[in-house]
Amino acid sequence: MQLGQSLTLRIALTRNYWFVVMIGLATSEAILLVLKPRFTQQIIDAIIQQRAMQWALGGFAVVAILAPLCAWASKIVASQSGWQASNAIRHAVGQAIFQQPLEFFRTHGVGELSERIDADSGKLQGVFGSATAQFVSAVVLIVSVGYQTWQIDISVFGALMGYLVMGALLITWTQRDNHTAWEAERVADAALYDTVEENFASISDIKAVGAESFLSNRLTPRLTTLLHSTRTARMQSQTAAIGSTLVNAVGWLIAIGIGVWRYQHQLGTIGDAVALLGYVTLMSQPIEHIRGIVQEFQQARGVLQRLDQLSATRQPPHGTTPLAGGPIAVSLTAVSYRYPTSPDWVIRNLNVHIPAGSHVAVIGRTGSGKTTLGRLVSRIESAQHGAVTLNGVAIDQISTASLRQQVAVVSQEVDLFHATLRDNVTCFDPDYNDQHIIAALNDAGLAEWYATLPEQLDTLLGAGERELSPGEQQLLAIARVLLRQPGLVILDEASAHIDPVSEQRLSAALAVLAQQRTVITIAHRLSTVRAADMVVVLAEGQILEMGAPTILAQQPDSHYARLLATNLQEVL
Repeated sequence: MQLGQSLTLRIALTRNYWFVVMIGLATSEAILLVLKPRFTQQIIDAIIQQRAMQWALGGFAVVAILAPLCAWASKIVASQSGWQASNAIRHAVGQAIFQQPLEFFRTHGVGELSERIDADSGKLQGVFGSATAQFVSAVVLIVSVGYQTWQIDISVFGALMGYLVMGALLITWTQRDNHTAWEAERVADAALYDTVEENFASISDIKAVGAESFLSNRLTPRLTTLLHSTRTARMQSQTAAIGSTLVNAVGWLIAIGIGVWRYQHQLGTIGDAVALLGYVTLMSQPIEHIRGIVQEFQQARGVLQRLDQLSATRQPPHGTTPLAGGPIAVSLTAVSYRYPTSPDWVIRNLNVHIPAGSHVAVIGRTGSGKTTLGRLVSRIESAQHGAVTLNGVAIDQISTASLRQQVAVVSQEVDLFHATLRDNVTCFDPDYNDQHIIAALNDAGLAEWYATLPEQLDTLLGAGERELSPGEQQLLAIARVLLRQPGLVILDEASAHIDPVSEQRLSAALAVLAQQRTVITIAHRLSTVRAADMVVVLAEGQILEMGAPTILAQQPDSHYARLLATNLQEVL
């Protein structure tokens, strides 16, 4: 089953009592509305014929009071039901997006994904709220009015049913291509989101080169496309509105004509004619609702098509083998890898074994494959050829939960949440107590920095709050790792300039990090390389050389010795 269909089915079948109450209220409202013309007919005929009409007046009063109350309650409950459904869809869509492989995010912009999670899910709100209530009300009205007109005369029943079919066909015909127009509007809206997000992400660079006008030039075609697509979709919707108005006018003419003809031929009373006019008025509501319901479901159809696309790209299945705690041995055998968007191999027939508990420094020029090697070992990327094993277990056979617990990655660009220091270190995991968090900060070399925080663990970090230097950000990332106690750490050192104090703290934190675990460092500092147990020199995705740095330094013809003579400036 496609994702959109499975979400819809799940929401529909697991709907709480609000959904059931909504259907009950919509049904009650429709039945009460049908009773009004009936009581009106009895009152008018009683006045003309000078008969008692207490029961008819009482019934009309009850209906006149209860019908709007049911309508009011139905709208409130429908809103509650729709909100709960759309929020559940948002949650499910968000989970589905986060579970996608990395290739998915390379081909889908932030704006498009935000549109899917929020706007697209919100457009399904009416399907599980007001649209469903209107549909139920329309069905009950049609059945009830059909029964009442059948009691009057079969010819009246046939005329009204023909009127209903004609109106429904006309409205459906005018809406036949509307879902395509609304889908184009959503695509244009997502493209605008993407452009705005990209512009804000690079605003500092754009201002530095004075390219503000370039932003306007990029936005103009996006806005123009959105304008045209929105106008087309709404004009098609207005066409249906005009059609429903014409159908209502025809219905009134039919009711007046039949009522007058029946009265003139003594086949009905004046009350019957008025009741018939009331039934036609009620029948116009289902036709009008059909227009709205069709529009809701046309929009929902486009949304579901977009949500269904999420199921086209799935995270490759992984095994269930747990990864034991403690230092982890890493082996890569004949591993080759290239990114899906590039024909060039980034890693070429790589063979390396990293003993458990060792500290390996990987060096090489930009584009040599250092970062990709770390991604393969952490299963962020999956090799097309060869085998990657951790403690002798193929990496694709290891359970995802175990892998994320035992393998930690510290990237150059450390992301800070707009949250407290506590949440930034624990990544919102409530299982860690404050003592463990503070101990991790101390071991990471942030004790002095932590002492300066007036609100300590409750200090807010992120944009507009407490700012951290690149060195402090990496130390904070190391604190995250120390709190988890993984068996393998992949550290991509910050390549930006780090002040001497931060460099000393990083060296000390790295020494603590290397205790009782395997560490693979994509090195950008000479001190890190010298402190490693083994150095791996990469070039164009292949290993030029590897070995203990002290031994390689004593071999004048080694690549490492030649790089060391220039303080590794070519590769750091």
